[in-house]
Amino acid sequence: MPVATNLEPQEDSYFRKQLINYARQEDIAAPVDFEQLKKKLTYLDDSQRANVDRAYQVATQAHRGQTRKTGHPYITHPLAVANILAGMFLDDNSICAALLHDVLEDSSIDKKELASQFGAQVAEIVDGVSKFPHKTDRTERDAESFRKLIFAVSNDIRVIFVKLADRLHNMRTLGIHTVEKRKEIAKETLEIHAKIADQLGMHTIKCELEDLAFAMIYPVRWDHVKEGIEKRSPRHKALQSSVRESITNELTKHQLHAEIEVQNRHLWGLYQKKLEEKVPFDVLMKVLSFKIIVDEQVDCYRVLGILHGLYPYKLDTFKDYISRPKLNGYQSLHTTLVHTDGRPIEVYIRTRLMDANAQHGIIGQWIYEGNKNPSLVVNSGRVSPMSIRAIGGNIAKKWAMNLLEITSQSSNVPWEFINDIKQHLDTRDIFVYTPDDEHVQLPKRATAMDFAYAVHTDVGHAAVECEVNGIERPLHTELNNGDTVRILTDHTSQPTPETLAIVSTVKAKNAIRNYLHQMSDKQAERLGKMLVAYKLRLESATVALDINAVQAKFPSLNIATEQQFYTQIGRGAISLYDAIRIINTATTGETHHFNIEHDGAVVQESGRSQVVRYSLCCGPIPGDELIGYMNTNGELVIHVASCKTGQALFKTRPSASVRWSAHLEGEFETSLHVRINTNRNSAGKMAFAIYQAQASLNEVQTNEDLTMLVLSVRNGDHLREVSRALESMDFVDAVYRPHGLVT
Repeated sequence: MPVATNLEPQEDSYFRKQLINYARQEDIAAPVDFEQLKKKLTYLDDSQRANVDRAYQVATQAHRGQTRKTGHPYITHPLAVANILAGMFLDDNSICAALLHDVLEDSSIDKKELASQFGAQVAEIVDGVSKFPHKTDRTERDAESFRKLIFAVSNDIRVIFVKLADRLHNMRTLGIHTVEKRKEIAKETLEIHAKIADQLGMHTIKCELEDLAFAMIYPVRWDHVKEGIEKRSPRHKALQSSVRESITNELTKHQLHAEIEVQNRHLWGLYQKKLEEKVPFDVLMKVLSFKIIVDEQVDCYRVLGILHGLYPYKLDTFKDYISRPKLNGYQSLHTTLVHTDGRPIEVYIRTRLMDANAQHGIIGQWIYEGNKNPSLVVNSGRVSPMSIRAIGGNIAKKWAMNLLEITSQSSNVPWEFINDIKQHLDTRDIFVYTPDDEHVQLPKRATAMDFAYAVHTDVGHAAVECEVNGIERPLHTELNNGDTVRILTDHTSQPTPETLAIVSTVKAKNAIRNYLHQMSDKQAERLGKMLVAYKLRLESATVALDINAVQAKFPSLNIATEQQFYTQIGRGAISLYDAIRIINTATTGETHHFNIEHDGAVVQESGRSQVVRYSLCCGPIPGDELIGYMNTNGELVIHVASCKTGQALFKTRPSASVRWSAHLEGEFETSLHVRINTNRNSAGKMAFAIYQAQASLNEVQTNEDLTMLVLSVRNGDHLREVSRALESMDFVDAVYRPHGLVT
């Protein structure tokens, strides 16, 4: 297809050019034409293929004259999305919806016309993936569009398949966009789309989305990990072959037929493992990893026994996901053996059907059957494309209804809703059991109170005590994988705003908020007074409650009376943390400071959570003096105190006093500008110097004699160490932070 070439970027960056070139590759931007797509649809019957042909004609006409940023005709994108779904053997309605998925947004065709031509199912799927067109505020538009998507998915799971395929192709071509847009979309992909794919067990799509997002956000780190994998030592490859051969021989000796594949961890997964386990990347590169595929489930356990006789093994790493599958349907045995030289050998043992499910989740069985003979399977009636909603039915329905429940209970404030969804989608890592041995999946750091609300909302409301593994524990106890939890209840008990401080799941938080909201004014006022009195006693009564002094603050809170003040506290509209801060300030004149604890997105003090965003213009790091203000999304935005942009915004927005905490963790992203007198291999030498200083280089941009580095450091001292290392190079004339900030 002809490609427009008038879209050259102004930015001169090695990695930027790499990403642009990748996005424009013909096999990435336009992987198939319609004739090639039709060859993949032989599993459909003639009438179904005729529907797809009509959908292509309508989509072609609707997008006529439209061009993507890569320079390719717009129709190449719907074709690419349809091609991804055809690889999953999805039904004709799904393929039609993929071809038509942008026509409601980008043409004059409306939903009614779409339904008349292709039926209600296709129209509903297309409408489900379409964004709200009439919202000017980006956050509000995203929130409403995602609500619409969730409602559509609860009626038809195919909506999410089209959405994920759409995002996957958009991510493959994302490098064509500006750095800012690239990072924004990639971050959203990591936080939402990759998490959805993971919860549905669609491992292949999840891994590709994560790796593409990794390349967009941290191109230098992505390149480093990729190069490390590609340049593994000959000894590593020799050991890989040797271990594979020894396992093959041992299984053959026991007359067990199995396929043994080298298992390569995807790039983002390796990078996350390095961060979580705080081990050098070189150590991770020494791990050997294999997947063993057998015919029958019983063979999985036979292979496990043989391997444990062949090599020493780490008992604490064994996991049996066959007898207790993950909620997304994943099944496999995991074990870690130990080679004679001490390096770990990770092994995953599963059947062919389990492997298909592991790669493709709730549609894995269809793919597994389809790979044998799609047409035969479909025509035999054993698997029907028309009944796609039944594939992985229980898992898909439970996932969709759970998300719908969170949506119905969540805040109407757009940014709060988006944050609730992101938190809910965050990887569920622990399994906790009821006394009846039923498992409940919760995120890491979930408490016994979270467990109570996960069992049932009424159980959470009435919870007073708990037992963890038979031992009495407080309800704020953090749970661990495999814990058995018993919740003791009292029907006279009720949640309070303080209960919000000991839960972390969206379901628990929303249930508590809804309960508090439904209380009568008198109940809420009484509860508010009780909480304030209790909190003041807890703080040794160093502050006496002077309600007259506090009333002077009421106008700024849109509160008229003392009763309203306590009612708002009782309902949680004013947190107890904020109430005590107001009382402190009114009585003593002391100013509250937010403590910025680490490089994460949320600061939590006394049970109060505050979303924090570090400004990209100045890149604040520990050691910098700070200023902060609240933006329209309710986020606390942090700037360096001397940043001109921050100073201007600080004067026009609600301000907040901020300071670094005494306890700091992690890395903080900031920028350095480097004046150089030669371009000859300067970027490579600077990258090595930054690596030796134990900092992380995230982005490199060059413009004649100026090189702009985006890097992550621990604090100001660490940044000065990096600056000195760069200044010592003979081709470097000057090193400084942008906007006149001092290094």
